[in-house]
Amino acid sequence: MLPNLAAGLFIRCKNTGVAALRPTEDGFESITNEAFAGTVRLQARGLLHLGLQPGQRVLLMAANSVEWAMLDFAILAAGGVMVPIYPTSSPQNIQHVLQDSDCVPCVYDITDGLSYRNIRIHGG
Repeated sequence: MLPNLAAGLFIRCKNTGVAALRPTEDGFESITNEAFAGTVRLQARGLLHLGLQPGQRVLLMAANSVEWAMLDFAILAAGGVMVPIYPTSSPQNIQHVLQDSDCVPCVYDITDGLSYRNIRIHGG
């Protein structure tokens, strides 16, 4: 039995091949298993460096994307609990989730596309 979903991802990514496809202007870009897992590990280390504690909730607000999936797995790999909220949520819904979930760090995207330069992390 696997300890968590992130462990299953790392086992799966030991195989060579394509983990995901990222949309581009010309079609799609392949992301290898190695690159996907490497990014997840790097982001998990970053979250731990910022002080994420086991079981701590992390709010993730961004549009669906490969980067969203990587951050989701990174939160899990670091021992956190991901609390998703969609950018289309109403301000009232966002406020409710923030108050009810006891999230300390929050990761959100300030543009339509999640990229490393757009990620903002609060709390921690």
